[in-house]
Amino acid sequence: MLAEGILDTGATRFGLREADLVMDLAERLRRALEQRGWVAIPTRDSAATPLTLAQRTALAQQVGADVFVSLHLNSSPSPSPQGVSVFYWHPESEPLAALLQRRLSQRLRLRDRGIERATFTVLVTATMPSVLVELGFLSNPKEAQRLSDPAFRAQAAEVMAEALGEWWAKRGEERR
Repeated sequence: MLAEGILDTGATRFGLREADLVMDLAERLRRALEQRGWVAIPTRDSAATPLTLAQRTALAQQVGADVFVSLHLNSSPSPSPQGVSVFYWHPESEPLAALLQRRLSQRLRLRDRGIERATFTVLVTATMPSVLVELGFLSNPKEAQRLSDPAFRAQAAEVMAEALGEWWAKRGEERR
């Protein structure tokens, strides 16, 4: 624990830190969402975070968030695994997870590892639709190279923003 919070750099491979790449991706996603009229509130802005996992979803609930998206990069002891995975817990989050998974794998040409129900703290404690996106494997040399490319992260952010907008529009139609 640091004075300014919990240090969480995530995986480190090939000289790349998950936290650095994900922070950049999150900022790009925030801007892409705000350009579409959304209000996006990051729960951290560096490798040191003042919030625990449960506090992140509590903040989302406190501000009345309509959706919670947790961004990550996967890692494995083996360099072979590759692809994108989206996790969810509550059944109401499954359509969003499926849409994000489909769009990210198709548009970014990533191996589709499918969606999965998982008991990650940020999913279980969320009171709104919530997903955890693993955008590829930092331990896979080819994917690490793509993830290190700012243009790839910009495209991934745009794909996620578009998918969130599509999900939100469908959700609104279903409630009418």
